[in-house]
Amino acid sequence: MNIKKTVKIEIVLPLLLAFLLPGLSFLNNEFFLKQHTLFEIANTWVSSFIFLLIIWYVNEWLYNKKVPIYYLIVVVLNISLVFLFILFTLYIFPKNISISSWVVGLRVLLVSAVFIVIQQSLRSAKMVEKLKSEILSLKIEKYKAELDQLRKQVNPHFLFNSLSSLRMMIRSEDPNSEQFLIKLSSLYRQVLHAHSSDYVALEREYELLDAYIYLMKIRHRDALHVTTDMNRESYHCSIPIYALQLLVENCIKHNVVSARKPLFIHIYQEDELSVTVSNTYQPKQQPMQSTGVGLSNLLERYRLMGVDDGVKIVKTKDNYKVTIKLFYR
Repeated sequence: MNIKKTVKIEIVLPLLLAFLLPGLSFLNNEFFLKQHTLFEIANTWVSSFIFLLIIWYVNEWLYNKKVPIYYLIVVVLNISLVFLFILFTLYIFPKNISISSWVVGLRVLLVSAVFIVIQQSLRSAKMVEKLKSEILSLKIEKYKAELDQLRKQVNPHFLFNSLSSLRMMIRSEDPNSEQFLIKLSSLYRQVLHAHSSDYVALEREYELLDAYIYLMKIRHRDALHVTTDMNRESYHCSIPIYALQLLVENCIKHNVVSARKPLFIHIYQEDELSVTVSNTYQPKQQPMQSTGVGLSNLLERYRLMGVDDGVKIVKTKDNYKVTIKLFYR
């Protein structure tokens, strides 16, 4: 039961109870032995209906006013209202009461007590739902903060690895260093433009990846071979931003990439709701310096987004494969 359902019940329930409960007064032998016209029955039913609604809403009004010693005041007021109702019925419709007034009063008091119990139960249910909603909101805010922190780690990570690559190119007097720097500047401008996003459409992610692969090919030339096989029907699906870039970075960072031992990376889709990055497994003997941001970051981002098993890793003697899920947002 959520808060909206509780509010609907609070509207419908008093009307339903006030309408049905007066009918119990007619389910006795004395009522059937005594002749009653339809007009008399209707008068009694309507007056009882109105009175029960008055009791319900007076109780609610007192509760909302947060009056002190609420329950004592409610009990006294309900007894007073029952007494007034009996007097009203005796003097206005004396022929309509087929049983003694004290029995009528006892029954109405019982109904009044039932009303108080029902109202308290509804308030308790509403309070529980409100607390659950507040706890959920706090959890969501916490997850958003954690997700934002993880996303903010990615930009420095990308810049760190790119500058490391540029440093190595400059040291080796690579003639493509200037072109690499120009393309890096253009790509990083795109990265900054999307800095506030936690996830993007696959089409947008693939555009960023394509620009990044171009940079890596400038640096590694024939030592790096990247092939892609993407399904355009999945382009509207979402993916954590920079996810594919992180995976390709990991391939290059942790594996030997040389003319004698080129690295082959294949990016493809086994189905419409996943993307796989596969590479020839040729790990470096001495891994390059790392910021520690990569698969662990991606795993945590998927967890915070509520996507189960977002990352699947399969490693064999010759191949390393990471499959990540696509999702709808």
